[in-house]
Amino acid sequence: MQKLAYILNYNLSLTVVIIVLFFVSSIIRVLFLPEIIAMTASILFTPYMLYVLYKEKKYGWIMFFSIIVIFPTLLSFSLINSELIKSLINYSILGMVYIYYFLLRLTINEWVNEDLIKKQRAYDFQNRLQESDSFNEIIK
Repeated sequence: MQKLAYILNYNLSLTVVIIVLFFVSSIIRVLFLPEIIAMTASILFTPYMLYVLYKEKKYGWIMFFSIIVIFPTLLSFSLINSELIKSLINYSILGMVYIYYFLLRLTINEWVNEDLIKKQRAYDFQNRLQESDSFNEIIK
């Protein structure tokens, strides 16, 4: 989970750069490079993110992602015929993906801290058990 937290923290700083490039390209009407980068990054990262969430049994987050991203994407591909409306919906979905990543990033840092605290408590408990066992042996 720490690796996912690291990637999300890095991905979010990269997102700021992409958003700036997105607005610059929309003003100048250059290339669609920022949109392509943002879409490619989200397409490549999503399976890994879903795998980690599944492995950590965070089913609520998977359902939330399905509701705000997967279902609208499937509907936009199957029900809408207008290319303009499709592209607007796809950009909206891309925005929702990055909002989801941001919310996940805020939460996953707490999960990592809780996991570290649990591991530290288990380590401290084991040390206390070993100390008490060695103290009992000295007394005998």
